[in-house]
Order: sequence, then C-alpha cells, then structure tokens
Amino acid sequence: MRYPSKIKFLRSFLFASFYCVISIGWCQADFREGFIITSSRDTIQGEVADRSVSQNYRSCVFRTSSGVIEYTPQEILGFGYPNDRFFISQKPEDTFAEVLVEGELSLYRSEGRYHMKKDTTVYILESRQELIEKNGRMGLAEKSRWRGIVNFLVGDCLESSEIRLGSLRLSDISLTRLTIKYNECRDAPYVEFRAQIPWIDFYSGLVLGIARNELHPEDQTGANFSNYDYLAGKYTSYDPTIGLLFEILSPRISDRISFQLELHYWKSAYRSFVSLEGRPSTNNDVYINLTTLSVPFSFKYKFNRGNLSPFVQLGFNYDNHLETSGRWLSEEVRSGETNTNPEREAFLIKKNQIGYWGGAGVRKTLSKFQVGLSVRAYLLSPLDESSLLQVNANRIALNLTLLTR
Repeated sequence: MRYPSKIKFLRSFLFASFYCVISIGWCQADFREGFIITSSRDTIQGEVADRSVSQNYRSCVFRTSSGVIEYTPQEILGFGYPNDRFFISQKPEDTFAEVLVEGELSLYRSEGRYHMKKDTTVYILESRQELIEKNGRMGLAEKSRWRGIVNFLVGDCLESSEIRLGSLRLSDISLTRLTIKYNECRDAPYVEFRAQIPWIDFYSGLVLGIARNELHPEDQTGANFSNYDYLAGKYTSYDPTIGLLFEILSPRISDRISFQLELHYWKSAYRSFVSLEGRPSTNNDVYINLTTLSVPFSFKYKFNRGNLSPFVQLGFNYDNHLETSGRWLSEEVRSGETNTNPEREAFLIKKNQIGYWGGAGVRKTLSKFQVGLSVRAYLLSPLDESSLLQVNANRIALNLTLLTR
C-alpha cells in the first residue's frame, strides 16, 4: 500500500504524542506511603516511589522529610507499600524480589524467574529452552526441571492429584495457589501479600469524541486521475462519535497494563466539486456518506497509579460500514448549453476496513469515576474495491471517556 505524505505525517504525529506522554510519565515523581527495612532490621516509614515492578527489582527510591534517597539491594533488607507489594533484598544476585507468599513455604518473584524458600534454602524456578533432536529434526523444548523442584518441596504433604504438575505454570496465580495450599496442608501460618487485590478487574464506561476522517483517492492506472479525474485529491469529514468502552486488567500481576475493547458509532459525510475544462467542460459533484460501527481493541500501558496517570495505547481496528453511499452527479457544458448526466456511483465502497492505531492520553481518578482524555491516529486499509483506484483512509480522533467499575 502506498501512503501519501499526509498519512506519513500521521506517523510523525503519533510518535510526537507518545514522546510527550512518555516524558510526562517518566519525569513525574509519584510517591506513595511506604517503608524500608534497614540492615539493622529497623522499619522506617516514609514514601516510596511508585514505579514499575521491573524498576523496583533494581532499587528503591525512598522519600522522607530529609530528602530523597535511592537504595540498592546491598544497602537495605527490603521495602514496600502497606497492604500492597513487598520486596526483599537478594544480596548475592544484587536484586530485590517481590514477596508473593511468606510462610513455611515462601514464594518470591524477581525479574524473569520465581523463587521458593523452605527452611533456609532458596530454590530458583525458571524455564529454559534446550535444543533437542526428534525424528531427525532439531527443535527447541522446555526444560522442566523447575517442576521437579516444586514436586520435591511440596511432596511431603500434598498428593500428586493436588499438585497437578502437568497443568502447573510458571505464573503468579498458579504458583501462589499451590504455595498457599501447601501451607494450609501443613497447618502453618502464612501471609499472602496483596491478597485483597483482585486477580481480575473490569471497567466499563462511555466514550464521546470527535473524529477527523480523511480519504485520499489515488488512480492506479499510471495517469493522474485519468479515469477518476472527477474525484478530489482529498476528502475530509469531522464527525461526532459516541461509544462504549470495556477495560480488563489483572492488578495482582500488573496494574499498569490492560486490554481495552471499544465500540464507536458515527456518520461521515464527504463532498467535493471538481470542474474540468475541455470540450465539453464538466462540473462534478461527489457525495460520500458512511454510517460506521468501529471496533478498536488495544493494549494500554499507564505510567503511574496516582490520581493523574499518563498512558499510551497500541492496537488494531475494525470498521463495519452499516450504510454506504457514493454518488457522482455531473453535467456537461457545451456551447452554453448544459446537459445533466444520469447519477452514477462514485466508486465501489467496501463494507469493512481494518487497520492499526496508536494513542496517548491521561486519566484522572475521582471518587467513583475515572475521567480520561486521549488523542489517537489510525491508518486504515483502502475504502474502495476497484483495482483501478485506491482510496487510502486515515483518522485522527480526540476522545473523552468516563469509566466506572
């Protein structure tokens, strides 16, 4: 697909939007109530920077009335947020690990791996790929040594039917449930951190917006509009939109990443007038009307969990044109006389379009609602069905969202 310069501009516009929001997200210092545990096992209350989990694996940024200090795993025993995440130092590996369950059998998570601790020994659980030969062919297979370690650690209390090694996964939910089951089997006290935080959370709401839709006809015969010279070079329609939004995320795993599905409805109206000099001269009016149900779906990443959260989105889009109309009205002017031609179809319009899109925005949390504002750019497949004409389509949209649980 060949894109005109206007569509190439959209990519630059999208990059600029991402850059602005990412800059705001990284530069905005967001601190939450928290604490650190010093090397002498003293607990100091203060505020801990609300950063991504991967950043917290490397260091802790702590703020008190005395100022801001960044601690490494060699300098403190741990840090955390009340009733939320708790991290402990792993000095040999120079990293922090998040504590998921603390008990007779404990479960930790660090970057790229899990750890189980029993008595005083910490066992590393990680999946590795190894090259094997099967039926004369080489391929990669998972090395499942970690399942044997788990079976060894819990086998003194749990039966095989309770462990279910075959369905066990290296994931928070799977290993957390097994660790809790073992501690309950042993009648041992345990603490499940973030227990009050749900595995799955769901938001829904209303979307209102304005969309700037553009069409760019391109003749595919090699000549500039030799067959479609009655069409303008660009069509633009500004369309109010209304829709619904559904967002799902797993706060226990990551409260920054979510999946979003939306439904948008609007009507577009494009019009052009092209006068062609010649013998005869022709005056051409083209009217294109579309009624569209659009289904964008995307992955969203937000940069902090404060009341004002910048975010970016990337996703795909499906447009279904519920109603289509492309009318071409023309008249010929010869020697002062005007003859009106029968109405014709401007071009064959597809009922469906697909494309990809990206956006950036900010969301503010209120007492019962979340209010968001975002800007998006879409690149869509051509609108026409003719092999002689390509009508490229793009869209810029500004959306206001109102969400609730």
